[in-house]
Amino acid sequence: MIKFTTLSVSAIAAVVTLSMAPLPMVVEQVGAEPFQPKVEGAPSRRVGGGTRGTTAEIPSLVALSTEEVGKTTSTQPTLLWSVSKAVKKPFKFTLIYANPLSVKPPATEPVKEVVLKDVVDGVQAIHLADYGVTLQPNVEYEWSVSIIMGNKEGSGDISATGAIMYTPDKELVAKVTSADEKQRPTLYQKAGYWYDAMAELSQLVTKYQQDEALRQQRTTLLQQVKLDKVVTYTK
Repeated sequence: MIKFTTLSVSAIAAVVTLSMAPLPMVVEQVGAEPFQPKVEGAPSRRVGGGTRGTTAEIPSLVALSTEEVGKTTSTQPTLLWSVSKAVKKPFKFTLIYANPLSVKPPATEPVKEVVLKDVVDGVQAIHLADYGVTLQPNVEYEWSVSIIMGNKEGSGDISATGAIMYTPDKELVAKVTSADEKQRPTLYQKAGYWYDAMAELSQLVTKYQQDEALRQQRTTLLQQVKLDKVVTYTK
């Protein structure tokens, strides 16, 4: 025989109230995990500028890149860099092969060298498409931005350097293309594609200027690759 247990009215009410209570909201913390683990013993490919002279004389110049070689899924990516204050000096962008002997024929000249004028303070963008530059797959490039100080043979120029490699990934590109635009930086970040993640984030911050979550995501990403100082210059 099946026995039924009689519940009091108060007990039934408690059960009903519990079943109707809203489930706790699960919030994913963007950028909670490190962007890309640094390979122990690997030399840093990122070099910062502005180490000579006093703070008042020389601005801080930084290439927004990882310490190791950063990856991109684009043949014509956007490179970001920052300068702490505007100076009345021309700037120069240079792109070279990290190993000139690795390409055929061996490179003897920079891939691209451009003088940048009227540079303001903050984060700047260099779009390789604007200069007709297309990266070769799985080839390491070194890029730099310099403040031309006007000394003989450029000996006093202040430079910041980063490294980049175009590493094709069709599956990742397809996944990113079908995703919501605000999810794209996270997908690139989780896959270890620094340049794409940062470029997407910067575009979104500009597009949605009131979205503090996007700004915080960019700040976290910069901090994860030890670019804390750049956070001050982001707009």
